[in-house]
Formats: sequence, C-alpha cells, structure tokens
Amino acid sequence: MGLLDFFDNLGKSPIHREFLNTTNKKLFDQGVEKSNFGDYEGAIADYNKVIELSPNYGEAYFKRGIAKAATEDYKGATEDFSKTIEIDKKNAKAYVNRGIVKSKGKDYQGAIQDYNKAIEINSNYECAHYFCGIAKEILEDKKGAEINFIKADEIQYKNTWHLHFKGISCGCAGDYHGEILFFNEVIKVNPDDDVAYYNRGIANRNLNNDKEAIQDFTNAIEINPNYGTAFNSRGFSKYKLKNFQGALKDYNKAIELIPRFTKAYFNRGNTNKELKDFIAAINDYTRAIETDPNNTEINPAHFKAHYERGDAKKRLKDYQGAIQDYTLAILINKNYTEAYLQRADIKDELQDYQGAIQDYTKAIELKPTDIYSYVFRGLVRETIKDYADAILDFSKAIELDPEDDYHYINRGNSKEALRNYDSAIQDYTKAIEIDPDNPEAYNNRAHARNQIGDKNGACLDWHKAAELGDDGANEMIKQYCK
Repeated sequence: MGLLDFFDNLGKSPIHREFLNTTNKKLFDQGVEKSNFGDYEGAIADYNKVIELSPNYGEAYFKRGIAKAATEDYKGATEDFSKTIEIDKKNAKAYVNRGIVKSKGKDYQGAIQDYNKAIEINSNYECAHYFCGIAKEILEDKKGAEINFIKADEIQYKNTWHLHFKGISCGCAGDYHGEILFFNEVIKVNPDDDVAYYNRGIANRNLNNDKEAIQDFTNAIEINPNYGTAFNSRGFSKYKLKNFQGALKDYNKAIELIPRFTKAYFNRGNTNKELKDFIAAINDYTRAIETDPNNTEINPAHFKAHYERGDAKKRLKDYQGAIQDYTLAILINKNYTEAYLQRADIKDELQDYQGAIQDYTKAIELKPTDIYSYVFRGLVRETIKDYADAILDFSKAIELDPEDDYHYINRGNSKEALRNYDSAIQDYTKAIEIDPDNPEAYNNRAHARNQIGDKNGACLDWHKAAELGDDGANEMIKQYCK
C-alpha cells in the first residue's frame, strides 16, 4: 500500500459507470484484488482488458491510474486520471490523485488547481483541503495553507486522516521530528496502520535514524506482508548501515511483489555493486532502465542507472561499454557533471586525451568550483606536454584549495618540465610546509635542485625522501651523493 492507494477510498465522488457484463466485472474485481496484494502489473493487465471491452468505464481508468502510480509510471497515471475526469467531470477523487502525481513532479501550482477543483465539487473533501494546504505550504503560501488546514480540521471527526496530512506536511517542509510526532499519534490511535509506520520510517531515515526506520518498515510489513515499497525502503536503510545481504533480500522481495519496480532494481544494482557482483549489478541497472525507458525525464533513476551501469562496466574494464552508458546518462541529463568526469577518466585511460580534456572542460563549465576537474585536466595536459595550460589548471586548484600539498607538487612538476626550476622549487617547498612527511615533495625538490647545481640541497632532500620511505631516492643518493 502506498500513498495513492490511501486515497483510493476517500471521498464519495460518483463514477460514470458503463454497464459491465459478468466477464468484464470479474476482470475488474480481479484487478482490484491483484492491486490490493501489490501485483500492480497484473492489475494493470486486467484493467487494460476491462477498458478494451468497456472504454467508457471511468473506474477502470481510475484504478489503473492508482496501479501505474504505484509502479512509478506517473505519466501514465496522470493520463488515466485525466481520462477518468474526461468521462466524469465531477470525480473529485481523480482530481485529488492527479494533484498528488503533479506534486510528485513538483508541479505544485498544477496540483493546487486540481485540489481546488476537487473542493469545488465537494467542499467537505477533507484530504483535498489537506493536500492543497501541503502544496501551498511548500510554495510558502502560509496563509493559504492555514485556511485549508483549518477547514480540514473542521471536517475531520474521530479519524486520523488529519494527523496523516499534518505529518506529511511536516515532512514536505523538512520538519522530520514533527512528522514523527504526528505519526506517533496515528499509531497510538490505530496500531495497525501500516502506512503510518511506513511514513514514520521515512522520516526516521531522513534523520539518519536507520535502525528506528528499519523497525518501522518491519512493523508495516508485519501488518501488510505485501507492502512492496516498505521492503524497498527497509532495504535502503539496511544498505545505508552496510548490511548488504539484508538489503539484497528486501529488494528481492520488493521486486517479487512489484515486478516493474524501477527503484528496487536500481537499489539492488547498487547493493550488488557493493558486493562486487558487477555482472548482477549490470543486469539490475539494465532492468531498471527497461522497466520504463520513456519515463526518464520524471524518473531520475534512469539516468543514474546508466551512470551506475557505466561504473560497473568500468570496473570490469569494459571501457567502451562504460563510455556508452555515461554518454546515455548525459543525453538524458546534460548537466550530469559526474558522468562527464567518469567519461573523461576512461578517455584518459584509453589515451583519448583531447576527448578527456573536452569532458573535464564541460564538467568545469557545469561546476566551476570542482577542484579535481582542474587537477585531472591539468594532469592530462601534462601528459600531452601542454605544461603552460597544466600550470593554469593546478594554479586554479590551489586557489580553490590552498592547503592540498599535491596541487603544489603537480604545478611544480609542470614548471620543472619547462625548466623553470626556481619556481618549481618554491612549489615543492610549499608542499613540504603543508606536509613535512611527504617523500614525493622532497624527491621532486631534490631533482630540481640538482638541475640548478645545488648538489648539497639535492642530497639533503634525497636523504629525507629515503628516510620517509622513497626507495627510488636511495638510487639517486648512490648516483649523486658520494
């Protein structure tokens, strides 16, 4: 059971009903039963048949919309709720559920319009007032939100819906402690409320109280053993606690209950990657992508799935396959800095240095304060002997992070390659000031000092480098410091 299921039975809007024959009614009831047990794909298949036989049966579109929302097909859910409204313009439930889906896509203004339409149809529709209040609160319309919440409080009587809504409102505002308090009250009144445990678990997880979250998700599952999203959420908390085998079992169960559960495949892929089962991880990311390949804009799991699949392929040294996935991730999200960086790393590994520089440059355009984009671009430029531009990159890294000794070492190396030995020595000296125990800085400064004829200074540095564990320094001592 998910949030949208919660509002399936709220509100008493009339539904336009086309006559159903015995076979069609059986299919419809079968779909409802499958949905109740978490088999949303099976339910959708049954509703499809009902709609094919009775294309004006609004309830079938509505129920299919609920099932699609449960599988995160929000675009399909919106279309079904819209079709329900087209058939029955007085269906307040369809407006509320379409509003919920719009809120999930952060279209809060569109959601408010739908909630207001539901309220226009039924002024005593409690959940429409509460959800409208939540959306207004997110948009910082505090006064408007308060009006809706007060109206909902006036309507509610002897139930816990208002506590649910207030808890959800707190969560949307980032007040997870307040959210927990409201769901505590719900559970006190109704200890068998699986959704209350689930939502409290989400709040606990947002506070990084993952042990408490796991207990909440477990309570929800004990009440409703077919609660697929609860298994997925419990798996994620176990993953955060590095209980990867436990997480894997929960994701397996979530997928068993909801076979097209994109996030569960994605999460299981991450878990398999942590367990170094990269083949299984690739299969999971592929399944996450295949569950709904056309829904990428509203479900970021897809471009992340391409990115993570690319990472798994990279670890298997399938570099071309990894580049393809990073490229697909970028095609979906052109501002995905990490994908440019990873693609650049592989291009560097494959000696496509210009391609690597282009990707690092794009990453810098997207995130001008990312230190290591400058560092890695500088190192590639150093590889192709473009020392002047490499120095510019390392200088920018130093500007952003002046306390990293390796930025000075890198710049010193490029200066030394240009035979600017005195300036290189200054950089190595600065690196030693930051970290007096870095043998590389002493070794490099020794080379630069040796080039300008400072044999004593060079030998002192090589001895220090050797003392700090640089075996190569001993060879230099034998050669130059007799």
